[in-house]
Amino acid sequence: MGRAQGLKDAFARGVTLLGLDRLCFAAQKAMLRGKYIRVVNYHGTPARDAANFEAHCHLFAQRFVNATKEDLLALVRDGVWDKPRPGIIVTFDDGLRDNYDIAAPILEKYDLRGWFFVPAEFPDVPVPEQAAFATQRRLAALTPGTYADARVCMTWDELRDLVRRGHVVGSHTAGHARLRADLTCEQVEREVVDSRRMMAERLGTPCETFCWVGGERESYSAQAAAAVERAGYALSFMTCSAPVVAGSHPLHIHRTNIESPWPLSLARVHLSGITDLYYRRKRKYVDALTRGLPSHA
Repeated sequence: MGRAQGLKDAFARGVTLLGLDRLCFAAQKAMLRGKYIRVVNYHGTPARDAANFEAHCHLFAQRFVNATKEDLLALVRDGVWDKPRPGIIVTFDDGLRDNYDIAAPILEKYDLRGWFFVPAEFPDVPVPEQAAFATQRRLAALTPGTYADARVCMTWDELRDLVRRGHVVGSHTAGHARLRADLTCEQVEREVVDSRRMMAERLGTPCETFCWVGGERESYSAQAAAAVERAGYALSFMTCSAPVVAGSHPLHIHRTNIESPWPLSLARVHLSGITDLYYRRKRKYVDALTRGLPSHA
């Protein structure tokens, strides 16, 4: 564990010991009258983290209700939220095999469904080349030796099975590209528009959801945002931590990052809304940039 992660864990322990996470969660819930959805995102979910990830899911089930695509659209478009608790959407980036083997069954145990965002080219990469593909494209990596056959990505059969089981599978670009302003028009078309077509063809069902790659400011651009809208996605996800409320833009849905090995205290802090404040400045910048509005660094 690195120094930065150690400091985060220590901060979270202090916050939870003082009960500040519960106070902030209650304040957020009261301020928004419980009519919001918290979208969280993970990457890998290895077997060694299964018990910890299950603790996260147990917490989700205690504090939230599972939100479907229809629930999300009803909230942002019409302001409709008639559930007894706020909603939760659990998303996963990169299409890693352990999401299918480990995360999906645990989610289902708690009546939750995952949203799995996959680089459209990844499942077609030959198995012996998948680890190198993941390294080159800055995908989250599985621990070497996790699987005897060295397959890293979910297969199309597994992805189709997830859809049959009520989960959502969406585009995470074609080749896990950060959609920077210096990409050519052809590159953006491939990553955003073509990836939607590729996903739909292989899944046998429309691909209505898109997820940007990377949370850095430079990973976003007005050109790519226009392509997301032009491609016809119903929903697009970013990573600048904020609750989804009535009136939130469906192509600017912000997620809160949590990872499977994180202690429960740190997950609690992120769910409470405390870290939304930390991301506020970047969130405003990214939203303005991708909506073609004046922005300030």
